[in-house]
Amino acid sequence: MSAFALDEATAVLARTPATLRAMLGGLPDAWTTATEGPDTWSPYDVLGHLIHGERTDWIPRARIILAQGAERTFAPFDRFAQFRESEVRSLAELLDALAAVRAENLATLASWRITEAQLGLTGEHPAFGAVTLRQLLATWVAHDLGHVVQVSRVMAKRYRDDVGPWRAYLSVMDAGPVRLPLVAGADGCSAGWVLVRARPDGAGLEARLCADVRALLDACEGVTAIGIDIPIGLAADGPRAADTAARAVLGPRRSSVFPAPVRAVLEARDYADAARRSRAAQGKSLSQQAFHLLPKIREVDATLRASAADAARVHEVHPEVSWRCWNGGRPMAYPKRTPEGRAERLALAEAWQPGAFAAARAAIAPRDAADDDLLDAIAACWSAARIADGRAESFPAGAPPVDEAGLRMVIRA
Repeated sequence: MSAFALDEATAVLARTPATLRAMLGGLPDAWTTATEGPDTWSPYDVLGHLIHGERTDWIPRARIILAQGAERTFAPFDRFAQFRESEVRSLAELLDALAAVRAENLATLASWRITEAQLGLTGEHPAFGAVTLRQLLATWVAHDLGHVVQVSRVMAKRYRDDVGPWRAYLSVMDAGPVRLPLVAGADGCSAGWVLVRARPDGAGLEARLCADVRALLDACEGVTAIGIDIPIGLAADGPRAADTAARAVLGPRRSSVFPAPVRAVLEARDYADAARRSRAAQGKSLSQQAFHLLPKIREVDATLRASAADAARVHEVHPEVSWRCWNGGRPMAYPKRTPEGRAERLALAEAWQPGAFAAARAAIAPRDAADDDLLDAIAACWSAARIADGRAESFPAGAPPVDEAGLRMVIRA
């Protein structure tokens, strides 16, 4: 049974600006600009983040849900916008801005007189898929409280070395900071799967070889988004819109996107059986390339159908679509296995995280995975970072279609 109550939620939300003002107002900069180390936020950063969310996230997304229009996909949320928007503003200005925009948003929320039925309406999150208005509003509250805790923790740690032996009783002093989440990318190779994990900015990149998808997912504990180069979600008949949309933007690289097999083909015993099943379902056979990928497609399909949690965080990507988005919307000029193609892809990877390819190559022997497998896994990881931040492009655009098993049929980059 849900514990959510709209009147209680708004009462909590109304208290946040005053809570933060009481905690931070008038304090020296040493308190308000302190952090917990690299890739962590100060109380000043948190205020800017909350203000940006008020303007671009909670109420705008609630409007989309309540409108129930043809396009219900939320605009991506920039979790780091505060570093651009707040850098020249004083703490007092940020406290005033948060109070003003929160009061305006709560007045808007109250004016809608939301019903229990409306709380069940859905919109489309760019990374999670369908979410309800109840979930959005509950997240708004929890998001506030999480950042109040974060501010308290950062402030407490200023005296970590001053409390002496009492530190043993003060768990806040050793509580972990909120860091950028881990993301991952995976590409199939002759020995199984190349897995690349990193922070969304490419920091801490590491690579490993995984024998199968279960091992891959076990190695992704704590990873929020996983981009994998394999068809996910299979049509019952005809081509997937995902493949058609991806080919349409790839120009000279369009042939790298082969039509995904129809679901009936997963039960095939051999190529002749697969070709027969494909012709029966969609009037044409399937490529040898698609047939040779069937074991991995089956493996991923069975794993995601068995776990809703994994299905939510694993996303289909296509390396050439990722490289094209990474390259400013321009398809790569050369095939990936040519020296020129390797060089242009390596340049993008190095610009994101210097030494990324070398780190992956040192971890995985050439006999197990080729250079292009490593680069494609890095591209998948780059796309996973965009998925985690809600900035990824979708092919096709809009709410993703799902197959008969409930799996999304969309390529993200």
